[in-house]
Amino acid sequence: MRTETQHPCVLVVDDEPDLCELIGDALRTEGLHVEAAGSGAEASEAIRRSRPDLVVADLHLPDCRGGEIIEKLRTQAGAIPTIVITGAADVHSASEALRHGCVDFLTKPLDLSRLRRAVCEELARNDKLTRTEHRQFKLRQLARDLNRSRHSVQHRLDTTCAALTDAYRTLNQQFLHQESVLRFHRQLLTCHTDDDVFRNLFSFFAERGGDLFGAAMVCDENADMQMIGRFGAPAPDSINICQGIGYSLLDMVLAEPTVLRVDPADHPTLFPMWLRPTLTGVKFLCMPLIPNEGELIGLVVLYRKEGESFDARDVAIAEMLAPSVATSIQGASYADGCSQE
Repeated sequence: MRTETQHPCVLVVDDEPDLCELIGDALRTEGLHVEAAGSGAEASEAIRRSRPDLVVADLHLPDCRGGEIIEKLRTQAGAIPTIVITGAADVHSASEALRHGCVDFLTKPLDLSRLRRAVCEELARNDKLTRTEHRQFKLRQLARDLNRSRHSVQHRLDTTCAALTDAYRTLNQQFLHQESVLRFHRQLLTCHTDDDVFRNLFSFFAERGGDLFGAAMVCDENADMQMIGRFGAPAPDSINICQGIGYSLLDMVLAEPTVLRVDPADHPTLFPMWLRPTLTGVKFLCMPLIPNEGELIGLVVLYRKEGESFDARDVAIAEMLAPSVATSIQGASYADGCSQE
């Protein structure tokens, strides 16, 4: 491939060696590189070695005549500009050359000045066209790159906006949760009985939406867990059901005294037979009340029915509220507590 610093190459195709040499000398004075071929076959071989920038060809060669040489060269190397020379100064020859796409037509004897001018003008025109096409290619490439960059930036902006929106939504939810937790703690200061504490706790979770039921248990002076409250919206379950639920879950809570989500379907033998039919679709949230490490003084069981469940945020909030609720209960009449053991 020819670099920009190399001289343009002209291939002269004529079966007269003296004429090829004469044309070559004339074109070399213009700083051009010239190669010669005496037939169509030699021209094809020269093009296989190096594609010329322009061809000067006789229409009447020993192995091909008329426009065959032009078509042969184009088939082999593409649209190479061609200047035709011929000794037949007739309209038919000129018409045939033009029909095959030659850029100029000269007759013998040659006017070398005109030939040099025609060659230089065509090379200049072709160079300008090549440079224009190159610039257009670069511009199209730049436009494609800019368009890809624009889409990439837009995608990053959309992604960033979506991420910021999600982050804002998450922070806003966290703020609302913190605000509700602070409000609950302020309400605890106004509670005078265990019943007040549990009622506020139940109301806090009920405000989060959906039907909610619950039972509260605390240790008496003999360290026995007793049911002291049951809650429900719109109405609490019977005391038998609430006691059955609370005492069934107590051993699990004692074994793992943390806030737990429990699905009865995962623990079919945990509950007595008479209670199981009422637990279809029920989900539990167990809040052990532990004011000090190793000391369980009560248990709150919240539950939802008909497939409604508790999520990770419910667990996180319960973990934040449980110590304060335990401290409030510890200050009331059941202050002795009972051991987890």
